[in-house]
Formats: sequence, C-alpha cells, structure tokens
Amino acid sequence: MLRFRIHNHADVRKGIIWLHDIIGVEDNTSAEVARVLNQMESNGVSKFEVHINSPGGLVFDGLAIYNMLRERDTDIIIDGIAASIASVIACAGQNVKMYKNTFFMIHNPWTFAAGDADYMRKLSDQLDQIRESITQAYAERTGLNAETLTAMMDEESYINAEDSLELGFCTEIIDKKSSVDTEKIKNQFLNLIKGDDPMREFLIQLLALAATATDTDIQNALKALKSNADQVDDLVAQVAELQSKIESGGDSGSGSGGTEIDALKASIESLTTVVNDLSKENRRIKAQAAVDQAISEGKIFPAQREDYMATAEADPQAFLARVEKMPVLFDPQNKIDFGGDGDNDDAPMSKTEKFKAAMRKKQAVA
Repeated sequence: MLRFRIHNHADVRKGIIWLHDIIGVEDNTSAEVARVLNQMESNGVSKFEVHINSPGGLVFDGLAIYNMLRERDTDIIIDGIAASIASVIACAGQNVKMYKNTFFMIHNPWTFAAGDADYMRKLSDQLDQIRESITQAYAERTGLNAETLTAMMDEESYINAEDSLELGFCTEIIDKKSSVDTEKIKNQFLNLIKGDDPMREFLIQLLALAATATDTDIQNALKALKSNADQVDDLVAQVAELQSKIESGGDSGSGSGGTEIDALKASIESLTTVVNDLSKENRRIKAQAAVDQAISEGKIFPAQREDYMATAEADPQAFLARVEKMPVLFDPQNKIDFGGDGDNDDAPMSKTEKFKAAMRKKQAVA
C-alpha cells in the first residue's frame, strides 16, 4: 500500500504521499495513486505534498500520476532523486522543493522489445512521440525551449539542486529542516486517534488492541496507559517518602519505633512489587510493538517472533535502535503478479526482477 498521511491545519487538511520506489511497480502505480488521492479527498483533503525518491519506471504510469497531481493543489519535495519519469512527476508541483544534496535526472525514454524491422521502426516512432510528451512537461515547468531540453536528455543529465533552481526545475532549495512544529505534532496525534491516518494500525499494535478496536477503545487504552505511568510516578514518590521515614527513624530496633520501621519496610516491598509489575507490563507492550514492526519491515521472520521478544522486553529502546540497523531479509508481501505466464508467480522477486517484468509487460519506460 502506498504510504500517505493526512495532516490537520488551521485552514486546510493536507495529504502527504511518498513515492519512494520504481514508478509503475507494486505500490507506486497510477491506480494506487488515484486510489489514495480519492480516499484523501473524501476525507476533506484539498492540498497535497508529494515526496519523491525514485529512479523512474514506466512512462504511462508516470504520465498519469503527473496529470493527476497537476490538476490538484500540489507541492513536490525531492528527498533523494527524481530520475527519468519520476522527474516528469516532479514537474507537476506548483512548488518544487529540493534538499540541497538532491538531484533531477533527465534522459530519453527507452524500452525492451523484440520483433521485425517494421515493428522496430514503428516502436522508434512511438519513442519519439513519448519524448515529445516528456519534453513538453519539462518545458512547461522550466520555460526552456525544446532544443535545449532535448540536448540535455540526449546527454542523460544529472542536475543538482542549485542548477535545478537556476534552470527552473525547482522553485526552492531546502537547506535545513525547520524547527519542531508542536501544533503539527499535536494534529498528527489527533489524526491517529480519529482514525484519519494509516498509522492508526501501528497505534493499535502499540497498545496491544484487537484489529477491530474502535476509536473509543484506543482512547481508553491511551488513558489507561497514562494512568499506569502516573501510578508508577506516584508509587515511586511513596517509596522515596517511606525510605526517608526509615532513615529518620535512626537505629530504633525495638518498641513502637521498630514496629513502625518494619511496617514501612513491608510497605516499600509491596509498592516496589507493584512498580516493577507495571514497568514490566509497559516494557512488554513496547517490546511487542517493536518486534511486530521489525517483522512488518521484513527484518525478522515471523517464526522468530518469540526468540526476539525476551531481548526486546529487556530494553525496548535499545532493541528499536538495533532494528534500525538490521538489513531487510525478505519482502513482507512475498509475491507479485505482473500477469505473466503463471510460472513461479508466487516466488519472491528482487526489485530488479520486478522492474524487468513490469517493463516487459508495459514496454516503454523512462
């Protein structure tokens, strides 16, 4: 599923989309982008922000995405590179922002093909028509003439942020991240609770709720979690107070003084047990969410879940840091179907294999 998020602002609801893969493959198809745009608009979104880091892909998927974004109020942010047909998609933005270390890459369209001479001549004419379409998108974005753009495409040009700004491919260079927007963070969290955000599923996992949990269930679980945290703080304060009373009791070991100290020690033991139990339960919830996240990212096999739980419970934060550095071991989706001959369709495929399969099916790519 294509990654997207809805943010609430004072005057508008903004939808954010990440195109961080090959265009036309898996989640980055024009059909998936159309589905996401329609879903967000049905939830009141009127402004879009699209983040791009893509090597390119299938021309006609890219052109469809370009047209869909161009007819909406869209800003583009290049997170890494907008290459080939992804550079055309980037031209759809009213504003196009690039981090100072990112790139555009433009070149001529190409394809895989097999056939006789007549077919090849026909295909060559088709590629020329596709190049004209791509050149037109660049020209409308930059104001450069077709001859200049064609020469740049012939050279397969990598254009850094500074040159992109000068040529008109982008409108702004992002030099550094802005300061923390507390209102923005608050609205993100409200979105989670309201169910307007796909991250709601992660919140359900974090709180160890059933997949069918309602918004009320989530709110109650959050309140309970806060109550537990507050209870831990209160109990720790009580333990400290009791310890202070014991220390102020001196060396009294008999009479009422000794009895009071024994009672205080018993209270400390009881409170410490409660604190430890609450802390252990909080660690278990965090560990469960961390392990499930690693599985969903393909970094831990599902069969290894229990093996990792003990490590995660010992120190959830350290485990999350470890997960960040883990390599991806498998594709969580585990299969892809490009409508081939049916042989071995369910076998896991590398991204390169998926790209080749998609190109063989849809031909023209850029």
